Amino acid sequence: MICTRCGRWNLTPLEERWEAIDESERLFRGTRLRMSTDNIGLAQFRGGFELVRVGPALLPEIASWRYGTRLARFEPEATPPGGARWGRFALASAGMLINAALITRIGFTLSCALLFAIVAFACGSRQMVRNVVVGLLVSYPVFLMFNKVLGLNLPVLLANGWI
Repeated sequence: MICTRCGRWNLTPLEERWEAIDESERLFRGTRLRMSTDNIGLAQFRGGFELVRVGPALLPEIASWRYGTRLARFEPEATPPGGARWGRFALASAGMLINAALITRIGFTLSCALLFAIVAFACGSRQMVRNVVVGLLVSYPVFLMFNKVLGLNLPVLLANGWI
């Protein structure tokens, strides 16, 4: 134990400290605010109380310590003050309306690929060619499933059945 006022160590025989060590381990495992390296952990409690733990890191701590900086890059963007992203919602809604208007003119596969690209753009993707290709790769098997397997006729591009 270290005194927070004077910074001195309090050395007592190990046999007299078992209960304190067990309680400290329970406190360390029970706190949410902790950080660890491979063999040293620090837990912070209310009131400025800190607990240093020496020993192998707990499993969740290993992941956050080793990969925390990489995972931080994938955090979602902060929601704007209004609470919603109305521009993105409006763009995705416009994609749905465009899909409904074009499905009988250009067919199910192309209109759904266009819808996929518009919604992907609304969600932040700026790779339009890739989005259209992925949309085609997703919508064509869906078209085949509906037409060939389920026997439901979806709009096609030409009268002869070509998509």
